[in-house]
Amino acid sequence: MRVYLLAPDLRTRGGFEAQMSALAAGLAAEGVQVFVAIREAVAPDHPYWQRMQQAGVTLSAPPAWLARLLDPPLAWRQASMRLLLALCVPLLLLAALADRLRRGRSWARSWQGAVGWLHGRFGRWLFADGLSWWLWRRLDRARRRWPPDLVDVQHSMLPGGLVYADDRGLPLIYTEYGAPDEGLASVWAGLCPVIGRADAIIGRAQASLDGLQRLCGPIPPGVVVPNAVTSAPADDALRPTDPAGPAPGPVIVTAVGRLAPEKGPDLLLAALRILNEHGGRKSGGRAAGRFCRRWPFAQQPAGAGRCLGPGALCRI
Repeated sequence: MRVYLLAPDLRTRGGFEAQMSALAAGLAAEGVQVFVAIREAVAPDHPYWQRMQQAGVTLSAPPAWLARLLDPPLAWRQASMRLLLALCVPLLLLAALADRLRRGRSWARSWQGAVGWLHGRFGRWLFADGLSWWLWRRLDRARRRWPPDLVDVQHSMLPGGLVYADDRGLPLIYTEYGAPDEGLASVWAGLCPVIGRADAIIGRAQASLDGLQRLCGPIPPGVVVPNAVTSAPADDALRPTDPAGPAPGPVIVTAVGRLAPEKGPDLLLAALRILNEHGGRKSGGRAAGRFCRRWPFAQQPAGAGRCLGPGALCRI
């Protein structure tokens, strides 16, 4: 069996990147031929990239120099547009004059129309999504050599992956790692119009499928497949990098996430209490947490009230 995994980038550690790399390596270990295509350039020393390489996964991402050419900064694109329009002023004058004589419009409207027409023609190239174009070309080449049995789009920020696979009649899955929420609707804005093209959806939790249903309306059949837990002793990407080991003093644990029930903040609060009741006594230390909120107190995590007050373990 041959599986294509498509993703927009491989930048950070943790999140969908960790899960995708674990999935790719695990499938390869089971004898599945895995091809991972990334839209953006990837640092060659990224630990998840190296993990997949070592597992025998076929990887594809544009080199950094090419990615810079395909995706120049917006300011560069805008400056190029102004330069091209300035160079074409003689042609624009002739076009505006011809339009005014032929259609009897004011000079301002004829000039605006000529500039707008040329702006649109140049804009198709200057503001095109070069990285996605390159990704589709790479997938076309790969399909000719290794036709996929399944395409799995791994992130909502690559909706074009669903369009690409569906247009070519390829079996298609979309995997949702997060918990879609109205407060972050822009993350899924591009996905919702095309999510119906998928044959099925994998959600890492029921909140993943429920959130998609709320944001996008009717969705293809979905199934919950919890995040994988690797059997390796530890994730190499998360090992301490200081050869001297942990610094002396209290252990600091940082958790970043939305104060929303589907993120399970009540589990973190319970863990803090257990740590203090057991580990804290032995070490003479004390665990504490701080929650920064964007929601009213009425929506604070369940159980937060139990750890507030004098000598509280956490503050909101």
